[in-house]
Amino acid sequence: MNIFTSTSIMPTTSTSISSTNLTPTPNTHDKELRLNTPPKFKGDRTKLHKFIQDCKIYLAINKRLYSDDESKSAFILSYMEGGEADAWKEQYISSITDSTTGDLKFESIEVLIKRLLESFNESQQKENALHLLTQLRQGKGTVEEHNIEFNLVRDQAGLNNNDNQMLIDVYKKVSMPALFKRSLKHWTNRKT
Repeated sequence: MNIFTSTSIMPTTSTSISSTNLTPTPNTHDKELRLNTPPKFKGDRTKLHKFIQDCKIYLAINKRLYSDDESKSAFILSYMEGGEADAWKEQYISSITDSTTGDLKFESIEVLIKRLLESFNESQQKENALHLLTQLRQGKGTVEEHNIEFNLVRDQAGLNNNDNQMLIDVYKKVSMPALFKRSLKHWTNRKT
């Protein structure tokens, strides 16, 4: 059955998909929780992980409506719009379209995410994150905010205790002197 030409009048609990805008339209009695929908993904490789994370959270809180791979995939694809993401989505949809029936044969959500990660791989992620680390400044933010941001970027760079001296040098450069002295004591005692 072609999902674009189906005229069934029987109520259904499956997800229908518009052929012009892959926005899933749940056909259930459950109400969708509209909590911070993911931002549109335009192909910016530095934003892919956050995009996937935001989609997973949204799908998790609406798991009754998005209960199968088809509806989850359609949801994610509907938020890929603009830039390189448009071209990727067009190519992906073409690759999962049955040439005989025109039906979309969605893969598992895990496969879709794997393909996204492979296609939008940040080949220089460590170098970019390291550069970003050196550009951080505490400014007027709290110590906690500065440390959280520093640690998030450090993790993106894939840096660990083997890079301890380099991290100390960078942290010293981007932190206020009093903060650095307090943090140095904590950092040299870190076990992870």
